[in-house]
Amino acid sequence: MNSSSPRVVVVGCGGIARAHLSAIAPAHIVALCDSDLNAAHRLRAEFELTSPVFDSLEIALETQPSDVAIICTPPATHFELVRLALNTGVNVLCEKPLALSVHDSSILIEVARENDVTLRTSAKYRFCAGVAGAKSLLDSGETGALQNLRIAFGSAFDFARSWHANIALSGGGVWMDNGPHALDLARYFVGDLHIESLNDWQSNGELETEGEVRLRSNAGVCVEIALSWARSLGDYFAILECERGILEIGWRETLWRPHNAQARSIAGRYDKAECFAAQWQGFLNDDARLGNEDGARAVELIEAIYRTAKASNPCCLPVA
Repeated sequence: MNSSSPRVVVVGCGGIARAHLSAIAPAHIVALCDSDLNAAHRLRAEFELTSPVFDSLEIALETQPSDVAIICTPPATHFELVRLALNTGVNVLCEKPLALSVHDSSILIEVARENDVTLRTSAKYRFCAGVAGAKSLLDSGETGALQNLRIAFGSAFDFARSWHANIALSGGGVWMDNGPHALDLARYFVGDLHIESLNDWQSNGELETEGEVRLRSNAGVCVEIALSWARSLGDYFAILECERGILEIGWRETLWRPHNAQARSIAGRYDKAECFAAQWQGFLNDDARLGNEDGARAVELIEAIYRTAKASNPCCLPVA
């Protein structure tokens, strides 16, 4: 892959595609692809692109030589689109989740290996200034050991008005939607995780709208993750209780509150555009923050969470 001038096809022309396109030089976009050609035309006009539009990724790749495919479609479509791109020798940056099951994500990793191409799952929060500042402080030893971690992503989301309400496309509710980011962020701080308990689970029909899970790292760090489509869960999306104080990573500010000194700011507000720009450069430069199998590990945990929910409540979403 030519990292200085990559030829990029963007697949799926909805809201998340806009975030990716804002991070990429327009000259590098060689095609837009969406089953709804009107959506592709609207996005091309919005970004003042001259690249052609297609309603088929297969035809787009046959027509436009490409180095990278960015997959921005609903989750249930990821497996076939990613596999097609990889088998064509194209590197892939896939929106979360990588796939809907451990089985499918494992196949994709193997296909990437067989074709000697890069496959990464979007992990924008690893590139957030607040997360970077907190990680740097932890790694410096100033905070002492991390003892407990709480992650919370919550906002009132009218999912009924989007494709998220169609389980055939979404594959699940709030855990399939926000779970990949929350679990990936937890793994970034504490490493591999296993589930201890499911503390809350609220559903609207087939889709879970709220859920809280307790996990533990291999090193013994307690992790609690709360997700909601029904309400806000506060100004801080990650709170790290450390031996010498508390790190609060927030939407407006990230703070270090040592037990024996005055609190200080270590990063400003969350900047989505900045995260996507840094992630894109990380993808091109093989940044370690975009791990080879991190997306698959998140899928594995989500599958286990759904299995736990199903066992405790037969009305919960069945495991894929």
